[in-house]
Amino acid sequence: MNDADSSADAVDQVRQWLAERGKLPADATAPTDQSRTADQARSVASAQPADAAAPGGSMADPADELAAAGEQASSAGAGDRSSQGPGAAGTREPGRRPRRGRRAQKRVSAEETGPLFSSDSEAEEEARTIVLRQLTGQARTRAELEKKLADKEIPADTAKQVLDRFTDVGLINDSEFARSWVESRQQRRNLSRTALRQELRRKGVDPEIIGDAVGIVETDDEYVAALDLAQRKVRTMGGLTPETRKRRLVGALARRGFSSSIVYRVLDEVLDAEPE
Repeated sequence: MNDADSSADAVDQVRQWLAERGKLPADATAPTDQSRTADQARSVASAQPADAAAPGGSMADPADELAAAGEQASSAGAGDRSSQGPGAAGTREPGRRPRRGRRAQKRVSAEETGPLFSSDSEAEEEARTIVLRQLTGQARTRAELEKKLADKEIPADTAKQVLDRFTDVGLINDSEFARSWVESRQQRRNLSRTALRQELRRKGVDPEIIGDAVGIVETDDEYVAALDLAQRKVRTMGGLTPETRKRRLVGALARRGFSSSIVYRVLDEVLDAEPE
């Protein structure tokens, strides 16, 4: 038997051995990527009988073909593993690692941003600009301005210095703000003292200042405001039964914070004046 025949027999034996074990289709063809399985091919060839090798102990002619066969078997095995689902060994759910990488990148970016302002003077200038912009067109409480500066990441010490300066020159005055607020809201919105206190509290006004401002509203002032509100509401209730009108008026006056004594006093006057 010559060298060529020996090599061909060795190739046939290896192909048959792989096919019997389900690792290689009987009619498999060689893939193009041969470099990754060259060592595997040579180790298989070395396991054949000595007379299967070419003179000098090499398998020069069939090595590439055997390597290609090994690559085909390896590819088939990889396909089997991929069909086992995301939990199989050696597999990874698509996208999981990149998501972790993005979260880590965000954390690093947040840590590396550094101070928002390069100097105290820059922060102070920005704070003044923000306060002036907020005060343009309407008055605001100190607490409202403090929150706005905090939202813009102005340092607390800088914010206090700027707000103190604006307070000293009278541009920020919570007492004046509270008095103007009470006069305007009580007359235009027909609010009770209770409702006015709640609004000023939400704006961060000091309780003592709130008490002084709301104290200017007398009981008669509340009654006039409640009566005006009820008269406007009842004009929109044409066609409703007296019981329905009464229920809706009670709800409207109660939502404005009027006491029960004022509510029923107003109801008696408004509903008695309504035609049956």
